[in-house]
Amino acid sequence: MLSSIEQFRENIARVRHLAGLTTAFAAMTTSAVDASDMLRAQLVLAVSALDHYVHEITRLGMLSIFDGTKTASSAFLRFRVSLNCLSSGQLLTRNEFDAEIRAQHSYLAFQ
Repeated sequence: MLSSIEQFRENIARVRHLAGLTTAFAAMTTSAVDASDMLRAQLVLAVSALDHYVHEITRLGMLSIFDGTKTASSAFLRFRVSLNCLSSGQLLTRNEFDAEIRAQHSYLAFQ
């Protein structure tokens, strides 16, 4: 499994390849074909790569705090856990906490 920064670098490399593909595509077609949509896609993918990276380092940081290897921040202490996650009446496992982070952050954009 790739580390967060390695995954980010791989995603950005794909973004850069899209720029080369756009240039090659534009050179092979007439001016009737607009390649600017490919450049917009490149921008969207770059922002997405950054957002994914921030999600991953946030999740890993929260798991480090959960494991006791980092000191809890005020943001961590404000993190809410769903009642569904607590319904068993037992302490959360690391995997349950990881799933809760993913579920609660899944709709957020961090870029």
